Amino acid sequence: MINDTRNPNIYHMEPIIIWLTFAYKCEEALEFYKTCFLGEITTMHKTKRGHNINSDGNIRHLILYSEFVSQEICFIASDRIAFESATTVSFNNSMLVISFDEFSRFNSVLKNLSQQGTIHKWVNFKSPGAAMVIITDRFDISWILKCTNNGTSQIFDSGVPAYNKL
Repeated sequence: MINDTRNPNIYHMEPIIIWLTFAYKCEEALEFYKTCFLGEITTMHKTKRGHNINSDGNIRHLILYSEFVSQEICFIASDRIAFESATTVSFNNSMLVISFDEFSRFNSVLKNLSQQGTIHKWVNFKSPGAAMVIITDRFDISWILKCTNNGTSQIFDSGVPAYNKL
């Protein structure tokens, strides 16, 4: 927390910056999230020397740092090589939470994120069009998607397998 210089008795929280690391699939993950969130990669820095990560002779330049921005979320991402000499940080006990005001946008992101992913929990709220879903995407990132579509009646049909069974 930081102190507000105008009033020393008021504290403001610094925003949390999300930094996702991937096991040598950062570029593939970023392209996936561009499709899911209709976002863009605003910055990307790769290693100067290539790495033969699959022992297949293909040399790849891994991502040391990148920034992703969309309407709903922004984050930093890299391949795990950037942290090989540092202490490994586990993201297994965290989830990224995104709130949507429009059900159509919620539904679109859910449909895209669930491709080769797993929907763990679906909750319909009393308000029509309001829902929450917990999902792990194909890159093992856990998400909570919430929709607070106040007062609009929507039919829940994402086209996601097992979607209506939860």
